Amino acid sequence: MRKKIFIIHGKGVCNGIGRETGGDLDTISANVFYSVWAQNALKEELLRESEQGKDYDFDFINYSEGVNHLVVHRGCDVYIPDFPVDALAPRLKLVRVRDTDAVGLINRYTKNLNDFRMWIVTNATAVSEEYKKVFNTTFNQVAKITAYQDVPVLRMAGDILDMTRAATELSIDGSSGEKRDALLGDLMTCFTGDRFYAAKKTVLEAMNNEIKYDMSEIVEKKEDILALDKANSLDLSSRGRIGYTDELIILAAESVCYLARGYEQLRELPFDESHAKDFAVAAEQVREQLKHILVFMDSRIKSAGEQDVLLKNKFAVFADKVQDALKILEELPSYKTPCAAESGFPVTVMLMEDSTGKAVSGIDIMFERLRGEGKICSVSGDELGSKSAIIKTAEDGSARVVYRPASKDEVFQLNVTYDGLHVMLVPEEVDEKPCVSASPEYIIDEDTEPDDEIEIDSVRSSPFAHNLSLTLIERMFRFLKENDVNVVSIDDHHPYNPEVLSLLEKLAVEGVIGSVHIHAAPRGVDEADEDKKCGADLIYEKMVKDQRWDNPGLKHLRDIAHVQDLYLPRQFWPESMGPKDRGLGIEISKLIGSSFNKIEMTMELSKLDSRESLENIMSSTGWDKFVKEYEDGLRKVLPRTETNMGHMLFIRKPEGADYEKSLGFKDKLRIFFSAPKDPGEKDAFIKELYAKNPKNRLVIMAALSPFTNAKLGETKINVASAINYLLHEKKYYADYFFYCYGSQIMTTRKPNNEDETINLSTLMQHIGTKADGGHKGAATCQPLSNPKFPKKRLLKVGDRNILEFFYYIAGKVCEYAPSLELLSVKPVAVKKYDDSYERVLEKVRYNVIEYTLTESATGKTMKAILTKAPNVAKDGSENKPGITQVLEWSGRNYKPEYIFFLQGGMYSMELYNWADPLKKLDLPALSQLVGWDEDGGLEGIAIATPKRNRRIPKDLRWLRGSDFLELGHRIAEYINAGDSHWKVTSVRAVKPDIRAGQNLPPIAAHAYRMNFLRSKDGNPAHPKTFNAVALMAPFIDRKSGAFELPMSLVCEEVRALKADYLIYMDWKRIQVVNISNRDNLISCADIAGTMTGEKGELKHMASFERAAIKGLPPEFDKLYDSKAIKFLKFFADKLSGEFGYYSDWPVSADKELSAASPYPLSVKDFKSNYRRAHNA
Repeated sequence: MRKKIFIIHGKGVCNGIGRETGGDLDTISANVFYSVWAQNALKEELLRESEQGKDYDFDFINYSEGVNHLVVHRGCDVYIPDFPVDALAPRLKLVRVRDTDAVGLINRYTKNLNDFRMWIVTNATAVSEEYKKVFNTTFNQVAKITAYQDVPVLRMAGDILDMTRAATELSIDGSSGEKRDALLGDLMTCFTGDRFYAAKKTVLEAMNNEIKYDMSEIVEKKEDILALDKANSLDLSSRGRIGYTDELIILAAESVCYLARGYEQLRELPFDESHAKDFAVAAEQVREQLKHILVFMDSRIKSAGEQDVLLKNKFAVFADKVQDALKILEELPSYKTPCAAESGFPVTVMLMEDSTGKAVSGIDIMFERLRGEGKICSVSGDELGSKSAIIKTAEDGSARVVYRPASKDEVFQLNVTYDGLHVMLVPEEVDEKPCVSASPEYIIDEDTEPDDEIEIDSVRSSPFAHNLSLTLIERMFRFLKENDVNVVSIDDHHPYNPEVLSLLEKLAVEGVIGSVHIHAAPRGVDEADEDKKCGADLIYEKMVKDQRWDNPGLKHLRDIAHVQDLYLPRQFWPESMGPKDRGLGIEISKLIGSSFNKIEMTMELSKLDSRESLENIMSSTGWDKFVKEYEDGLRKVLPRTETNMGHMLFIRKPEGADYEKSLGFKDKLRIFFSAPKDPGEKDAFIKELYAKNPKNRLVIMAALSPFTNAKLGETKINVASAINYLLHEKKYYADYFFYCYGSQIMTTRKPNNEDETINLSTLMQHIGTKADGGHKGAATCQPLSNPKFPKKRLLKVGDRNILEFFYYIAGKVCEYAPSLELLSVKPVAVKKYDDSYERVLEKVRYNVIEYTLTESATGKTMKAILTKAPNVAKDGSENKPGITQVLEWSGRNYKPEYIFFLQGGMYSMELYNWADPLKKLDLPALSQLVGWDEDGGLEGIAIATPKRNRRIPKDLRWLRGSDFLELGHRIAEYINAGDSHWKVTSVRAVKPDIRAGQNLPPIAAHAYRMNFLRSKDGNPAHPKTFNAVALMAPFIDRKSGAFELPMSLVCEEVRALKADYLIYMDWKRIQVVNISNRDNLISCADIAGTMTGEKGELKHMASFERAAIKGLPPEFDKLYDSKAIKFLKFFADKLSGEFGYYSDWPVSADKELSAASPYPLSVKDFKSNYRRAHNA
């Protein structure tokens, strides 16, 4: 008898191989019924009890992989239930390859990887869990490895893969003994053990430098700054990947990628001698660490081989790969990326399966010229076409052409596609990215991919795709038949494309496959609810119903799956079903969502013998504990979905776009009595009234999928969990819900079943490409695959630019549905966040500067606030808020028209229109004033990079609290330097409300008062007298989450002491601030000039290093509290001598300050930390 293989929809673990993701109750139930049949019907044929693993077993298929991997079941019968036949073809990806030698290496890697997979699946019962884990993690990295372009990286990855397989095979070699085990144990420390983690730590330490960023601060040419910026960004990506990985293959490959890139950068980028030397040292440290691991492996194999010749021979393959890897490291410093041919622009692409990396041959690739006047030629020089050419992929999956421009300076662009749906532009503004569902730039681990994939009718979407999908499906089933894998039956209930069904029926007639049974209407044809069947219905009726092994428990499982899978209204539920039964179906579905082993579930459910046994299944098996653990895990991470979420508010355009005419009587009265006189303001007022009627508006809620670390045991948040938490538990409103995995994937749902404005399937095709889509109420797309997607700004969507991404998506919605007008894109209004976020958001109160902007012509005013990212405690008690949380909290509490938000050490400043419907400020232009000319954005939000503003002193670019006021004044000056009619006329810190019992940050270590009297020789334009208060900065225990009171608030508090100036002494710097309203005081810029010889830039404040003071006595190189008064006397005398004043000795003002301000002094707890704080 041939072994039976039953197919579960999704991904899963069988004998320790694979990973659990996807699946639903329907596919589990269908396989339960197959299992029951196998346990009973096969028993009669075998004359013994049938055994799982021996007589029948399970495997998995999913939307991305196709069925070729089932070839491992040679000599078996395969049964495929509950899988959409339109999704049988594997998902493909097309990548551009710079170096043609990389094509062969990618093919070699993927072939060896898939051979390894076949071998380990066959030998899974003999392989230990340790080696299975190494294989599983290695196999999951295929997308990352095939994305690499450099030959040394691919060679290194291939060597590590071959070492992994060699070690795994040797681990089950029965002829070896203790010596082999000891040697393998040593080698495994390099793959997953102490040596691996030690090397990883050292590599990260070497990479953790600011060399390239520092160089970008030195160079002057814009192209050099951008090149170094890009180089630094790539290094950050390498650090991120290595920091997250637990796999040698990624540590080795990414390190080699870092080195290959780095050595070329040393030759090509404008490093000065010092920074070049520093980076060369860092690169050598990385190279030495990899070399150290490989040398250890080599020495252990040689040592063992000297004692045992048999062992030496067995490890020969492993040793050869180690030697090749060492050779790669030796050759790296001289590696160069191949140069483009002078005779034309070569384009080499490679078509491969998305999930396995296997090359796909014999498929037409279309090269189409979009811009330019040149010709498309073959590699040998023959003209293939002027406008377009079609090339079949070779055996290695590659297709090559050479584009010959009509002139040397021609601007050209090609589109390359394999299906007419996916788009690859060559060249494009940024480095080419694979046109696939997700690139490694965002998805650092496969666990961040959405589980709930949606099948797409790509066959009907494009004539070019038509033959491709049918070709791939036919190839796969013929391949399985040729390898003695009999697909006995295909049973499904999903809508289908008639051409796919016709192909399968043709294959059935030819004997390539067995029966094909589809209980569904063709795509686009509605099916009545009472006629629908699910996969469990089909297999139950075929294999269980009315058989002697049927029982009430199995029938009830069928009924629960029927209701759960088809989302049927109550009137169409089977008579046996009630709310309690529906609840049981939900609980079992949660168990599936928790990544519980699906085969184990199937086998346990196949033991059902009564309805009662099913009703008690959760408690009798202990599954309820797993569900509780899953829900507890979700509860911990679900608040993260609130960190970056927004509402896109649209209004439905009335007939003739006459909004006022569409209003009710009461709203028209409001217009008469309350509407502003200004036409623009009145129009906005009317639209707001119009939008208050729920019938007139449409709300899309969008959220950025938060990262959860599966390696730390954190529960993954899928779109269903996010919707349940945000829409049902938190009660946020949405007609449509968009869940974004960066810009790579966006999966959408329609929670408001009453709204028919948007067909999500066609909208997703508009936002992405024709390759995207799904169903009317649930669809998925890849926004970045759209040729017009702004990759330069939104390729990597995250906390910095998520709102700009939401604005972009809202714009695409308006293009798709002209009947809608975008009213606003705002963070979702929230009453209260989770406490771990609220505690951090409360700290924002200490960092708010308010600008009053006045229109020159009318004198009208509006308000903007500047704030910065708050500090987060490092003990795990607090969580970092997302940008939408900070903006929403700030807008709710301060009610400005605009919010300027600084984060990331001034690497990013978001300029956001919170409540100005007339868009009075040109935010993109403003971003370039605050940052540099590479910045920009949209009318609702723009992003500046203040770190790139060379007018901001370098020591201010780290966004310290003590610098915040100065930065606020500088930004006001930059705003006023623009062409806008709106100018900043007031800059002030907003004092926070202080609640009883609140733990307040210290204001200072010590305070001193100084008085000045003008001499006879003094300038009469200056005041006769003035005074100053000097403060020594307090010690801040940042590890506890404590933070420094920003200078803006320090100034507000010191005003109560009636001083003219504040002199603030930080650990290295002196700040002088005019805190009075007297106009005739000495300019702070002049004070800076007196002290340092360099006049300051700001009238009201100055900042300079203590060491920069001219004539500073050596005794003040380190400033202790015992010398503070003496230093201040020196400071005062120097100031007085220049401007014609007398000054008395400074006196302590600690008591005076303590009485005037609620913020404490840190003097009592400060002495032990004083020197470290001020003299670092």
